[in-house]
Amino acid sequence: MNYRIPILSTIFFLFTTVIFAQESNLEFSGYLEDTLTGERNKVLDKTFIINETRVRLNIANRYKNKGDFSVAIVGTHYTGKKSYNLLDYLPEDDAAEFSSPVLIEQENDIWFQEAYGSLYLGNFSFRIGRQKYYTGTGYAWNPTDLFNWKNVLDPTYEIEGIDSIYLAQSFFEQASISVFYSFGTSKNTPTREYIALEDGDVQVKLKMHIFSWDAALFYSNVIKDYYDYEGVLSGAIDPVNLVDRARWQISGMELSGELFGIGIHAEGGYIELSKYDSEDDLPEMLKDHKKYLIGIDYTFESGLYLIFEYYHEGLGESRSDDYSINQRMAYLSGYLDSMGEDNYFVGISYPVSDFTTLALYTIGNQSDSSVVINPWITWIAGDDITVNFSIQIPSGEEESAIGRSEPSAFGRVKFTF
Repeated sequence: MNYRIPILSTIFFLFTTVIFAQESNLEFSGYLEDTLTGERNKVLDKTFIINETRVRLNIANRYKNKGDFSVAIVGTHYTGKKSYNLLDYLPEDDAAEFSSPVLIEQENDIWFQEAYGSLYLGNFSFRIGRQKYYTGTGYAWNPTDLFNWKNVLDPTYEIEGIDSIYLAQSFFEQASISVFYSFGTSKNTPTREYIALEDGDVQVKLKMHIFSWDAALFYSNVIKDYYDYEGVLSGAIDPVNLVDRARWQISGMELSGELFGIGIHAEGGYIELSKYDSEDDLPEMLKDHKKYLIGIDYTFESGLYLIFEYYHEGLGESRSDDYSINQRMAYLSGYLDSMGEDNYFVGISYPVSDFTTLALYTIGNQSDSSVVINPWITWIAGDDITVNFSIQIPSGEEESAIGRSEPSAFGRVKFTF
Protein backbone atom coordinates (compact mmCIF):
# COMPACT_ATOMS: atom_id res chain seq x y z
CA MET A 1 0.00 0.00 0.00
CA ASN A 2 1.37 3.45 -0.95
CA TYR A 3 1.06 5.80 2.03
CA ARG A 4 3.15 8.67 0.60
CA ILE A 5 0.40 10.92 -0.71
CA PRO A 6 -2.08 10.31 2.16
CA ILE A 7 0.68 11.12 4.68
CA LEU A 8 1.63 14.32 2.85
CA SER A 9 -2.04 15.25 2.70
CA THR A 10 -2.44 14.65 6.44
CA ILE A 11 0.44 17.06 7.11
CA PHE A 12 -1.36 19.58 4.90
CA PHE A 13 -4.61 19.02 6.86
CA LEU A 14 -2.84 19.61 10.19
CA PHE A 15 -1.27 22.80 8.83
CA THR A 16 -4.60 24.19 7.66
CA THR A 17 -6.25 23.12 10.93
CA VAL A 18 -3.80 25.26 12.88
CA ILE A 19 -4.43 28.26 10.59
CA PHE A 20 -8.23 28.02 10.65
CA ALA A 21 -8.71 26.33 14.04
CA GLN A 22 -11.22 28.86 15.33
CA GLU A 23 -13.41 28.50 12.25
CA SER A 24 -13.38 24.71 11.93
CA ASN A 25 -16.29 22.32 12.29
CA LEU A 26 -15.08 18.73 12.44
CA GLU A 27 -17.59 16.16 11.15
CA PHE A 28 -17.65 12.36 11.39
CA SER A 29 -19.76 10.11 9.15
CA GLY A 30 -19.63 6.81 7.36
CA TYR A 31 -21.45 3.59 6.57
CA LEU A 32 -21.56 -0.14 7.11
CA GLU A 33 -22.50 -2.08 3.99
CA ASP A 34 -23.00 -5.76 3.29
CA THR A 35 -23.34 -7.19 -0.23
CA LEU A 36 -24.36 -10.81 -0.77
CA THR A 37 -23.92 -12.11 -4.34
CA GLY A 38 -25.00 -15.39 -5.89
CA GLU A 39 -23.49 -16.39 -9.24
CA ARG A 40 -24.03 -19.44 -11.41
CA ASN A 41 -20.83 -20.85 -12.96
CA LYS A 42 -21.64 -22.70 -16.19
CA VAL A 43 -18.22 -24.32 -16.54
CA LEU A 44 -18.20 -25.87 -13.06
CA ASP A 45 -21.99 -26.36 -12.97
CA LYS A 46 -22.13 -24.75 -9.52
CA THR A 47 -23.65 -21.70 -7.85
CA PHE A 48 -21.25 -19.70 -5.71
CA ILE A 49 -22.01 -17.29 -2.88
CA ILE A 50 -19.83 -14.24 -2.26
CA ASN A 51 -20.22 -11.90 0.69
CA GLU A 52 -18.47 -8.55 1.00
CA THR A 53 -18.69 -6.48 4.18
CA ARG A 54 -17.51 -2.92 3.74
CA VAL A 55 -16.99 -0.18 6.33
CA ARG A 56 -16.16 3.46 5.65
CA LEU A 57 -15.26 6.20 8.16
CA ASN A 58 -15.23 9.84 7.00
CA ILE A 59 -13.53 12.67 8.88
CA ALA A 60 -14.13 16.06 7.29
CA ASN A 61 -13.77 19.71 8.12
CA ARG A 62 -14.62 22.94 6.34
CA TYR A 63 -13.23 26.35 7.22
CA LYS A 64 -16.09 28.54 5.95
CA ASN A 65 -15.10 29.50 2.39
CA LYS A 66 -11.34 29.25 2.95
CA GLY A 67 -10.67 25.54 2.69
CA ASP A 68 -11.56 22.01 3.71
CA PHE A 69 -10.12 18.57 4.23
CA SER A 70 -11.48 15.04 4.12
CA VAL A 71 -10.16 11.63 5.12
CA ALA A 72 -12.06 8.45 4.22
CA ILE A 73 -10.80 5.08 5.46
CA VAL A 74 -12.38 1.96 3.96
CA GLY A 75 -12.07 -1.65 5.03
CA THR A 76 -13.44 -4.75 3.29
CA HIS A 77 -13.86 -8.34 4.44
CA TYR A 78 -14.77 -11.23 2.11
CA THR A 79 -16.32 -14.60 2.84
CA GLY A 80 -17.49 -17.33 0.51
CA LYS A 81 -15.87 -17.61 -2.91
CA LYS A 82 -12.85 -15.29 -3.04
CA SER A 83 -11.28 -16.03 -6.43
CA TYR A 84 -12.47 -15.95 -10.03
CA ASN A 85 -11.00 -17.73 -13.03
CA LEU A 86 -11.50 -15.43 -16.03
CA LEU A 87 -11.28 -18.46 -18.33
CA ASP A 88 -14.67 -19.61 -17.03
CA TYR A 89 -16.25 -16.71 -18.92
CA LEU A 90 -14.45 -17.21 -22.23
CA PRO A 91 -15.81 -19.26 -25.13
CA GLU A 92 -14.57 -22.85 -24.78
CA ASP A 93 -12.21 -22.66 -27.77
CA ASP A 94 -10.49 -19.54 -26.43
CA ALA A 95 -10.23 -20.92 -22.89
CA ALA A 96 -8.52 -24.03 -24.28
CA GLU A 97 -5.60 -21.85 -25.46
CA PHE A 98 -4.49 -21.36 -21.84
CA SER A 99 -2.52 -24.00 -19.92
CA SER A 100 -3.32 -22.54 -16.47
CA PRO A 101 -6.14 -20.49 -14.92
CA VAL A 102 -6.14 -16.68 -14.87
CA LEU A 103 -7.29 -15.82 -11.37
CA ILE A 104 -8.58 -12.62 -9.81
CA GLU A 105 -8.32 -12.77 -6.02
CA GLN A 106 -10.51 -10.87 -3.56
CA GLU A 107 -8.50 -10.07 -0.45
CA ASN A 108 -9.43 -8.42 2.84
CA ASP A 109 -7.99 -4.91 2.89
CA ILE A 110 -8.01 -1.50 4.53
CA TRP A 111 -6.98 1.67 2.72
CA PHE A 112 -7.36 5.41 2.36
CA GLN A 113 -10.09 5.98 -0.20
CA GLU A 114 -9.69 9.74 0.20
CA ALA A 115 -7.18 11.95 2.02
CA TYR A 116 -7.06 15.48 0.68
CA GLY A 117 -6.93 19.12 1.65
CA SER A 118 -8.26 22.15 -0.24
CA LEU A 119 -7.74 25.90 -0.27
CA TYR A 120 -10.12 28.44 -1.86
CA LEU A 121 -8.76 31.84 -2.82
CA GLY A 122 -11.51 33.82 -4.51
CA ASN A 123 -12.11 32.20 -7.90
CA PHE A 124 -9.09 29.95 -7.53
CA SER A 125 -9.19 26.52 -5.85
CA PHE A 126 -6.41 24.10 -5.02
CA ARG A 127 -6.66 20.51 -3.79
CA ILE A 128 -3.94 17.96 -3.07
CA GLY A 129 -4.07 14.37 -1.89
CA ARG A 130 -6.05 11.23 -2.59
CA GLN A 131 -9.27 12.51 -4.14
CA LYS A 132 -12.06 11.28 -6.38
CA TYR A 133 -12.09 12.80 -9.84
CA TYR A 134 -15.23 12.71 -11.96
CA THR A 135 -15.16 13.56 -15.64
CA GLY A 136 -17.65 12.84 -18.43
CA THR A 137 -21.43 13.15 -18.72
CA GLY A 138 -22.61 9.56 -19.33
CA TYR A 139 -24.63 7.48 -16.88
CA ALA A 140 -23.84 3.89 -17.90
CA TRP A 141 -20.46 4.61 -19.47
CA ASN A 142 -17.90 7.42 -19.48
CA PRO A 143 -15.83 6.57 -22.56
CA THR A 144 -13.62 9.67 -22.27
CA ASP A 145 -12.75 9.09 -18.59
CA LEU A 146 -9.31 7.48 -18.63
CA PHE A 147 -8.84 7.78 -14.85
CA ASN A 148 -11.66 5.57 -13.51
CA TRP A 149 -13.45 2.34 -14.33
CA LYS A 150 -17.24 2.17 -14.18
CA ASN A 151 -19.26 -1.03 -13.85
CA VAL A 152 -22.21 -0.70 -16.25
CA LEU A 153 -24.20 -3.09 -14.03
CA ASP A 154 -23.71 -0.80 -11.00
CA PRO A 155 -22.76 2.56 -12.53
CA THR A 156 -23.50 4.78 -9.52
CA TYR A 157 -21.28 2.87 -7.10
CA GLU A 158 -18.46 4.89 -5.56
CA ILE A 159 -15.09 5.15 -7.28
CA GLU A 160 -11.64 5.12 -5.69
CA GLY A 161 -9.58 8.19 -4.90
CA ILE A 162 -6.44 8.94 -6.91
CA ASP A 163 -3.24 10.52 -5.54
CA SER A 164 -3.31 13.83 -7.35
CA ILE A 165 -3.36 17.63 -7.51
CA TYR A 166 -6.34 19.64 -8.77
CA LEU A 167 -6.23 23.32 -9.76
CA ALA A 168 -9.18 25.36 -11.04
CA GLN A 169 -9.65 29.02 -11.95
CA SER A 170 -13.06 30.55 -12.73
CA PHE A 171 -13.48 33.65 -14.86
CA PHE A 172 -16.28 35.72 -16.44
CA GLU A 173 -18.68 33.84 -14.09
CA GLN A 174 -19.53 31.47 -16.96
CA ALA A 175 -16.25 29.68 -17.57
CA SER A 176 -13.41 27.94 -15.78
CA ILE A 177 -10.19 26.18 -16.60
CA SER A 178 -8.88 23.27 -14.55
CA VAL A 179 -5.84 21.02 -14.40
CA PHE A 180 -5.94 17.57 -12.82
CA TYR A 181 -2.55 15.91 -12.36
CA SER A 182 -2.39 12.35 -11.03
CA PHE A 183 0.63 10.50 -9.69
CA GLY A 184 -1.14 7.34 -10.89
CA THR A 185 -1.37 5.58 -7.53
CA SER A 186 -4.62 4.56 -5.87
CA LYS A 187 -6.08 1.56 -4.09
CA ASN A 188 -6.20 -0.25 -7.44
CA THR A 189 -2.67 0.77 -8.51
CA PRO A 190 -0.71 1.20 -5.26
CA THR A 191 2.78 0.49 -6.64
CA ARG A 192 2.88 2.44 -9.90
CA GLU A 193 6.37 3.78 -10.57
CA TYR A 194 6.71 7.56 -10.42
CA ILE A 195 10.09 9.21 -11.01
CA ALA A 196 9.59 12.32 -13.12
CA LEU A 197 6.76 14.68 -14.16
CA GLU A 198 6.09 12.76 -17.36
CA ASP A 199 5.31 9.61 -15.36
CA GLY A 200 2.01 11.12 -14.17
CA ASP A 201 -1.41 11.52 -15.79
CA VAL A 202 -2.99 14.86 -16.63
CA GLN A 203 -6.24 16.38 -17.85
CA VAL A 204 -6.69 20.02 -18.84
CA LYS A 205 -10.31 21.11 -19.17
CA LEU A 206 -12.03 24.33 -20.26
CA LYS A 207 -15.65 24.52 -19.07
CA MET A 208 -18.28 26.96 -20.32
CA HIS A 209 -21.89 27.60 -19.33
CA ILE A 210 -23.88 28.95 -22.29
CA PHE A 211 -27.55 29.69 -21.64
CA SER A 212 -28.83 26.39 -20.15
CA TRP A 213 -26.00 24.26 -21.56
CA ASP A 214 -22.73 23.12 -20.02
CA ALA A 215 -19.91 22.42 -22.45
CA ALA A 216 -16.26 21.50 -22.01
CA LEU A 217 -13.19 20.97 -24.14
CA PHE A 218 -10.43 18.80 -22.70
CA TYR A 219 -7.15 17.05 -23.32
CA SER A 220 -5.98 14.01 -21.32
CA ASN A 221 -2.62 12.25 -21.31
CA VAL A 222 -2.78 9.02 -19.30
CA ILE A 223 -0.50 5.99 -18.88
CA LYS A 224 -2.41 2.70 -18.63
CA ASP A 225 -1.36 -0.92 -18.19
CA TYR A 226 -2.34 -3.52 -20.77
CA TYR A 227 -2.02 -7.31 -20.94
CA ASP A 228 -0.73 -9.04 -24.08
CA TYR A 229 -2.05 -12.58 -23.58
CA GLU A 230 -1.81 -13.34 -27.30
CA GLY A 231 1.87 -12.44 -27.33
CA VAL A 232 2.53 -14.84 -24.46
CA LEU A 233 0.41 -17.65 -25.93
CA SER A 234 2.18 -17.37 -29.29
CA GLY A 235 5.63 -17.28 -27.69
CA ALA A 236 6.37 -13.84 -29.13
CA ILE A 237 6.94 -12.34 -25.68
CA ASP A 238 8.14 -13.75 -22.38
CA PRO A 239 5.42 -14.33 -19.73
CA VAL A 240 7.22 -11.91 -17.39
CA ASN A 241 6.41 -9.18 -19.92
CA LEU A 242 2.69 -9.97 -19.99
CA VAL A 243 1.93 -6.55 -18.48
CA ASP A 244 3.18 -3.43 -20.25
CA ARG A 245 2.18 0.22 -20.45
CA ALA A 246 0.71 2.42 -23.16
CA ARG A 247 0.21 6.17 -23.35
CA TRP A 248 -3.34 7.31 -24.14
CA GLN A 249 -3.83 10.86 -25.43
CA ILE A 250 -7.38 12.05 -25.98
CA SER A 251 -8.74 15.37 -27.24
CA GLY A 252 -12.48 15.69 -26.83
CA MET A 253 -15.53 17.50 -25.56
CA GLU A 254 -18.50 17.15 -23.19
CA LEU A 255 -22.00 18.58 -23.46
CA SER A 256 -25.08 18.52 -21.24
CA GLY A 257 -28.30 20.50 -21.14
CA GLU A 258 -32.01 20.41 -21.81
CA LEU A 259 -34.15 20.86 -24.91
CA PHE A 260 -37.97 20.98 -24.69
CA GLY A 261 -37.78 19.33 -21.28
CA ILE A 262 -35.61 16.45 -22.56
CA GLY A 263 -32.18 16.07 -20.98
CA ILE A 264 -29.35 15.65 -23.47
CA HIS A 265 -25.77 14.67 -22.69
CA ALA A 266 -22.79 13.66 -24.78
CA GLU A 267 -19.06 13.09 -24.57
CA GLY A 268 -16.49 11.96 -27.07
CA GLY A 269 -13.00 12.32 -28.45
CA TYR A 270 -10.16 10.95 -30.54
CA ILE A 271 -7.51 8.84 -28.84
CA GLU A 272 -3.91 8.32 -29.95
CA LEU A 273 -2.00 5.39 -28.44
CA SER A 274 1.71 4.70 -28.25
CA LYS A 275 4.11 2.49 -26.30
CA TYR A 276 5.02 4.26 -23.09
CA ASP A 277 8.78 3.71 -22.96
CA SER A 278 9.74 2.65 -26.49
CA GLU A 279 8.81 2.98 -30.15
CA ASP A 280 7.79 -0.69 -30.44
CA ASP A 281 4.40 -1.58 -31.86
CA LEU A 282 1.46 -2.10 -29.55
CA PRO A 283 -0.69 -5.25 -29.74
CA GLU A 284 -3.21 -5.22 -32.58
CA MET A 285 -6.02 -4.54 -30.11
CA LEU A 286 -4.58 -1.10 -29.25
CA LYS A 287 -4.84 1.43 -32.06
CA ASP A 288 -5.75 5.06 -32.57
CA HIS A 289 -9.51 5.39 -32.44
CA LYS A 290 -12.52 7.54 -31.61
CA LYS A 291 -15.15 6.89 -28.97
CA TYR A 292 -18.27 8.80 -28.06
CA LEU A 293 -21.55 8.59 -26.18
CA ILE A 294 -24.90 10.31 -26.78
CA GLY A 295 -27.73 10.10 -24.27
CA ILE A 296 -31.20 11.47 -23.56
CA ASP A 297 -33.43 11.25 -20.50
CA TYR A 298 -36.84 12.47 -19.42
CA THR A 299 -38.79 12.55 -16.17
CA PHE A 300 -42.60 12.60 -16.19
CA GLU A 301 -44.65 14.38 -13.55
CA SER A 302 -45.56 10.98 -12.08
CA GLY A 303 -41.87 10.34 -11.36
CA LEU A 304 -41.45 7.85 -14.21
CA TYR A 305 -37.89 8.24 -15.51
CA LEU A 306 -36.57 7.12 -18.93
CA ILE A 307 -32.99 7.08 -20.16
CA PHE A 308 -31.29 5.98 -23.37
CA GLU A 309 -27.58 6.02 -24.22
CA TYR A 310 -25.68 5.00 -27.35
CA TYR A 311 -21.97 4.29 -26.96
CA HIS A 312 -19.50 3.86 -29.83
CA GLU A 313 -16.33 2.01 -28.80
CA GLY A 314 -13.55 2.58 -31.32
CA LEU A 315 -11.54 -0.37 -30.02
CA GLY A 316 -14.52 -2.66 -30.51
CA GLU A 317 -15.40 -4.91 -33.44
CA SER A 318 -18.44 -4.99 -35.72
CA ARG A 319 -18.99 -8.75 -35.26
CA SER A 320 -18.10 -11.40 -32.68
CA ASP A 321 -16.03 -13.46 -35.15
CA ASP A 322 -13.39 -10.71 -34.98
CA TYR A 323 -13.06 -10.70 -31.18
CA SER A 324 -9.52 -11.54 -30.07
CA ILE A 325 -8.35 -13.15 -26.84
CA ASN A 326 -6.72 -9.87 -25.82
CA GLN A 327 -10.03 -8.07 -26.29
CA ARG A 328 -11.96 -10.68 -24.32
CA MET A 329 -9.52 -10.61 -21.41
CA ALA A 330 -9.40 -6.80 -21.43
CA TYR A 331 -13.21 -6.70 -21.29
CA LEU A 332 -13.43 -9.20 -18.44
CA SER A 333 -10.81 -7.33 -16.40
CA GLY A 334 -12.45 -3.92 -16.94
CA TYR A 335 -9.73 -2.50 -19.21
CA LEU A 336 -12.17 -2.34 -22.14
CA ASP A 337 -15.76 -1.11 -21.72
CA SER A 338 -17.09 -3.18 -24.61
CA MET A 339 -15.84 -5.52 -27.32
CA GLY A 340 -18.50 -4.33 -29.75
CA GLU A 341 -18.47 -1.07 -31.68
CA ASP A 342 -22.13 -0.25 -31.11
CA ASN A 343 -23.67 -0.41 -27.64
CA TYR A 344 -26.84 0.86 -26.03
CA PHE A 345 -28.31 1.31 -22.59
CA VAL A 346 -32.06 1.64 -22.02
CA GLY A 347 -33.49 2.29 -18.58
CA ILE A 348 -36.82 2.94 -16.90
CA SER A 349 -37.45 3.58 -13.21
CA TYR A 350 -40.55 4.42 -11.23
CA PRO A 351 -41.11 5.25 -7.54
CA VAL A 352 -43.95 2.92 -6.60
CA SER A 353 -44.03 4.53 -3.14
CA ASP A 354 -42.20 7.18 -1.15
CA PHE A 355 -39.69 4.54 -0.09
CA THR A 356 -39.50 2.03 -2.97
CA THR A 357 -38.26 2.45 -6.53
CA LEU A 358 -38.38 -0.18 -9.27
CA ALA A 359 -36.02 0.00 -12.24
CA LEU A 360 -35.30 -2.06 -15.33
CA TYR A 361 -32.16 -1.59 -17.41
CA THR A 362 -31.09 -3.23 -20.66
CA ILE A 363 -27.44 -3.22 -21.71
CA GLY A 364 -26.97 -4.30 -25.31
CA ASN A 365 -24.06 -4.95 -27.63
CA GLN A 366 -25.52 -4.47 -31.09
CA SER A 367 -22.37 -5.81 -32.77
CA ASP A 368 -22.96 -9.36 -31.50
CA SER A 369 -26.64 -9.14 -30.43
CA SER A 370 -25.84 -9.93 -26.79
CA VAL A 371 -28.00 -8.39 -24.06
CA VAL A 372 -27.99 -8.17 -20.27
CA ILE A 373 -31.32 -7.54 -18.53
CA ASN A 374 -30.75 -5.80 -15.20
CA PRO A 375 -33.78 -5.18 -12.90
CA TRP A 376 -33.32 -3.25 -9.63
CA ILE A 377 -35.33 -2.68 -6.46
CA THR A 378 -34.33 0.14 -4.11
CA TRP A 379 -36.02 0.35 -0.72
CA ILE A 380 -35.44 3.08 1.85
CA ALA A 381 -35.98 0.96 4.95
CA GLY A 382 -35.26 3.78 7.39
CA ASP A 383 -33.68 7.19 7.71
CA ASP A 384 -30.22 5.61 7.62
CA ILE A 385 -30.91 2.25 5.94
CA THR A 386 -31.02 1.54 2.18
CA VAL A 387 -31.63 -1.88 0.65
CA ASN A 388 -30.86 -2.75 -2.99
CA PHE A 389 -31.57 -5.92 -4.89
CA SER A 390 -30.40 -6.51 -8.45
CA ILE A 391 -30.42 -9.37 -10.97
CA GLN A 392 -28.16 -9.72 -14.01
CA ILE A 393 -29.57 -11.94 -16.77
CA PRO A 394 -27.24 -12.37 -19.81
CA SER A 395 -28.48 -13.52 -23.19
CA GLY A 396 -26.27 -14.20 -26.20
CA GLU A 397 -24.23 -16.74 -28.13
CA GLU A 398 -21.12 -18.21 -26.55
CA GLU A 399 -18.95 -16.33 -29.06
CA SER A 400 -20.52 -13.01 -28.05
CA ALA A 401 -19.22 -10.69 -25.35
CA ILE A 402 -21.38 -12.59 -22.85
CA GLY A 403 -19.27 -15.73 -23.40
CA ARG A 404 -20.28 -18.44 -20.93
CA SER A 405 -21.69 -16.03 -18.36
CA GLU A 406 -24.70 -17.20 -16.38
CA PRO A 407 -27.31 -15.25 -14.36
CA SER A 408 -26.29 -13.69 -11.06
CA ALA A 409 -27.91 -11.54 -8.39
CA PHE A 410 -26.92 -9.47 -5.40
CA GLY A 411 -28.56 -7.88 -2.39
CA ARG A 412 -27.00 -4.91 -0.58
CA VAL A 413 -27.86 -3.40 2.77
CA LYS A 414 -26.28 -0.06 3.72
CA PHE A 415 -26.36 1.58 7.16
CA THR A 416 -25.17 5.19 7.21
CA PHE A 417 -24.17 7.20 10.26
